[in-house]
Amino acid sequence: MGKGLAGIRSLQRKHNPNTKGRETMQTSLQAIAEKAKKLRKYRFQNLYGMLNVNLLAEAWKKLNKKAAAGVDGTSVGDYARDLESNIQKIVCL
Repeated sequence: MGKGLAGIRSLQRKHNPNTKGRETMQTSLQAIAEKAKKLRKYRFQNLYGMLNVNLLAEAWKKLNKKAAAGVDGTSVGDYARDLESNIQKIVCL
């Protein structure tokens, strides 16, 4: 792997097991997480491009469903009613 994130070429990499957390995470995201731990002052550019439907669906599963509504007033129930469409809107922004 080259300097920085130059070795991360594909956003469509397969999910590989993250043995520490026993969860799956995109290989490219694992590399970013490892770099963030090692180089705490490093500032990443354009992480928005890493967002995809699978990543956001996994994040949704881990969300605290008992938390208060967001600043926009949308509750978990409201958002979940059209979850697939809401996630797709975020990815396509």
